[in-house]
Amino acid sequence: MIFATSIPLFILITALLLVLLGLLFCVAKKNLRKAKSFRRLGIVALLILATMRPAVGAIESERELSNLNIFFVVDNTGSMAVQDMDSETKFRYEKASEDMKKIVGLFPGARYSIFVLDYSSYQAMPLIGDTDTVVSYIDGLKPKNSNLSQDSDLSRLLSVSAEHIKKSSERFEERNSLLFLFSDGEDSNGDTRVPDDLSSMLSGGAVIGYGSPNGGPVRKVDSKNNIENSFVQDRGSFEPHISKINEQNLNKIASNLGLTYYRRSSAEDKFTDIKNFYNSANAFKRDDAKIKVNNELYWIPMLAASFLLLFDFYRILESLLLERRAAK
Repeated sequence: MIFATSIPLFILITALLLVLLGLLFCVAKKNLRKAKSFRRLGIVALLILATMRPAVGAIESERELSNLNIFFVVDNTGSMAVQDMDSETKFRYEKASEDMKKIVGLFPGARYSIFVLDYSSYQAMPLIGDTDTVVSYIDGLKPKNSNLSQDSDLSRLLSVSAEHIKKSSERFEERNSLLFLFSDGEDSNGDTRVPDDLSSMLSGGAVIGYGSPNGGPVRKVDSKNNIENSFVQDRGSFEPHISKINEQNLNKIASNLGLTYYRRSSAEDKFTDIKNFYNSANAFKRDDAKIKVNNELYWIPMLAASFLLLFDFYRILESLLLERRAAK
């Protein structure tokens, strides 16, 4: 038997010996020789034993490891609420969410962070390895209230992303960084500059464009972030604003980042081709070897302590009820 505790073992053994001395003292003193004294000392002893984390033998377990930090940079402005994807059956933001989840499936064991441009540019989710949380957040991504959403500023979004990626690269030197930009390429400032040092911090990634050359009207989003059936109007003309994919901007950003640009404008696009990028980046590590893990038994004393604790609580409650009845 081994003990996998993170607390020095001699401290726990000393505590266990003190409990044993307390037990002997209760046996020696007639007025303390009661069931509740032995029961409560037993609870303490069992909790100390559980803290020791006893284990026997070992079992084999699969593991999937990755040396990747993956950064999703998401254009979540109003123009992503255009329904011109998959033969005009899906919104741009819906297709982007699908693709983000496909990327999560490509890289088991990686850590993910999400940067968003809507009301402003900000880090929406820090680096985490819990893919369930990542997917849950992606499912909730959609354009915000049309009256409050800011104009597209992809340069600012990339600048905010670069600041955090730099900090992560300095903190996790052994991990490689991948960046995926999801956008329709619209930029109201006409500024697609990329931070000078961002490309040097990346081992790979992709720029993925959404929308069609003909574009479509931008739907309004209400205060509860629900997509309405009405459309955002152009200033002055009061006609529905038509948003088109701007591949010139996206290609320029991809070139400046040293990444590949992928157009995602129809159901026939072969998104699986994006898998090719990490072969050249040599950034994907995976280890499926079986490893030995301790077969821990701490749950047994924890279960026994829980049972004794519940029984002790029952006896206390019973005693209080008897006293209340006697007082009446």
